[in-house]
Amino acid sequence: MNDELFFQEMAEAGYLLLEPLHPASPGGTRLLIALRQTPTERHYDPERIDLSRADADGCAGRVRLTLAALTSGNWPLCPGPVVLRDRFDKRVYFFSYGGALEIYTNAGMAVCVLTSPAPIVEMANEPDNVAEQLASETEALLARMHANWGRDDQGYQQRLVEIDPLELYAATIIHLLESYKQNSALRHSFHRFYGMLLNEQDWLQGLERPHISSIPLDVLLAPAGSDPASSSS
Repeated sequence: MNDELFFQEMAEAGYLLLEPLHPASPGGTRLLIALRQTPTERHYDPERIDLSRADADGCAGRVRLTLAALTSGNWPLCPGPVVLRDRFDKRVYFFSYGGALEIYTNAGMAVCVLTSPAPIVEMANEPDNVAEQLASETEALLARMHANWGRDDQGYQQRLVEIDPLELYAATIIHLLESYKQNSALRHSFHRFYGMLLNEQDWLQGLERPHISSIPLDVLLAPAGSDPASSSS
């Protein structure tokens, strides 16, 4: 797809989450976000985006994207929250397991295209929303893994950039599923979420790529030279 088609897709939208991996997937694999000089006032109009990415010098971390500060290009997208804000500071939340960020600019408008082989999850603030629960539980897990790195924030972020997003997603699904299998209260209280985890496990197994789900999450995100078995996970 060329950049002209991106602008055509976003002509009547502030953002679009597209192309789920399968019909029951908790997210899409392509998130398009439009930043405009003048709000349309016909839909949600993002004014800035907060996300994690790696820069050209290899440094990874949180950045804020605004139309005034954008340049066309592409960067690795780090796992973590993606937050859209409009001029009233109304926020729309997503979670990404990593991928790529491409930015296209033209005539007072920019389209930021986030793509990933793993679901990009929209965190809709609704009761019993399995996508939001997945994002929230993933964030909590990653925060625990981050703690094992001590003060080496850059090393942790760099490790996140290096991991295949689908591998990180699979390890997260399996880690959460094991926790729910061991706790009947969780399965009873969050049966829809547990069902989603089972469905995602079946889908991952159907890919016939066993290496994708072969490494446990605590091993995948362990600091170099550490013993994951000695840390709480």
